[in-house]
Order: sequence, then structure tokens, then C-alpha cells
Amino acid sequence: MSEGVVPGGEGGLVALAAADMLWDRLTAGSAVPAASAVFTFPALPADARAEAKYTVLGARVVAVVRTEDGRCGVAQAEVRQAALELKSVEMDDGDLVRIGPFGSTPKQENGDATLLRWRSRITEELQETASLGKAGRCGQAAPCHLAGVDWWRLLVQQTRDDGVGRSWWLPRAVVRLLDAAGHAEAQWLRAARIRQASAVSSPAVRE
Repeated sequence: MSEGVVPGGEGGLVALAAADMLWDRLTAGSAVPAASAVFTFPALPADARAEAKYTVLGARVVAVVRTEDGRCGVAQAEVRQAALELKSVEMDDGDLVRIGPFGSTPKQENGDATLLRWRSRITEELQETASLGKAGRCGQAAPCHLAGVDWWRLLVQQTRDDGVGRSWWLPRAVVRLLDAAGHAEAQWLRAARIRQASAVSSPAVRE
């Protein structure tokens, strides 16, 4: 059995740690810096995968599958495709888009942790980091990420000449990528809810 393959898994499932290593290897040198430990380190600020069992890489949702023996894995083909799509993104470091702050940002509820509100999530993260420090917020194991992107390495902060106001910017290509990731996640969750509702309303017939 190949290292990292989930025992009993179907469709080329690989364990989460092995999927992390595969992701790191395939995204090395990409214009958009990829985060590490995307399957084993929770996203910020709340781990939406805890119940739904998925993660978002670029504009692709990769489902986490649990086999009969209780092991978790992901389809190797999905990881490869997500890495290929991320690596194909071209980015101009000088073409920046302001992402905040834009007035007051309401505190998110746990049920509102999708990437559709990634701007608010970054704002909240930066505010907490200012008081706790990056290590205190995210830990030392891996940088916090959104859709597999290490946005910390791309964030540009600008301060007004009077030293009072500040603004945050990201490359336009990354903003488009995160917007696409948010919509992909919303569609995936909508389809998952429909499947769940259908399963509840139409239980399997027992012998």
C-alpha cells in the first residue's frame, strides 16, 4: 500500500497529512503564495469544516471523506486539480485593491464563517492580531489561510501622512480568487444542505 493512502478508501483517497505534503509540492513556486497545512490546520476565524467536512482551495471545494474504519482522507485528484488551478493564476504585485477597513465590522457568528465574508474575516483577524500578535492568534504550526492562500505574505498596509488612518490592500488577482472561492463554497454548502434534506425526507427502506 502506498504511503499516505487511506486504507479502504476509494477513488484515490489520501490521508490529510499526505494531502498537505502533496499540496505543498504541487504549489511550490506559484505566483500566489500557497499556505501550508491546509487540511490539518483550521481556517480563520472559525473552522467551518468542523461540521461540513471540507476545505476550500482556490475556487475549488475539496470534500473530506470518512471511510468505514473512521479514517479521513481527500481525493488525490481534487488536490492536484486545485493546485494546478492555483498555480495557473497570474498576479501583478503592483495592481492592488483596497479590502478595508470599511467602517465598523460586526462580529461574525460561527454559522457565518464562509468565504463570502472573507474581507470581514481578514479585518477581524488583523484587529485581533494587533492585540495578541500573529503567533498568539494563529499559533506557530502554520499561517492562517483563506482558500489555501497565504494572504499574510501579500497584504499591504498603507498609513496616511498624518499617521492616523490606515488601509489594507491585496493584489487584484487574489481578490478575484477569494471572491470566486466564496461563491464556490456557498454553492457547495447549498447543495450539501439539499442532499441532507433529501436524505432526511426520504430515509432508506429497511429490509
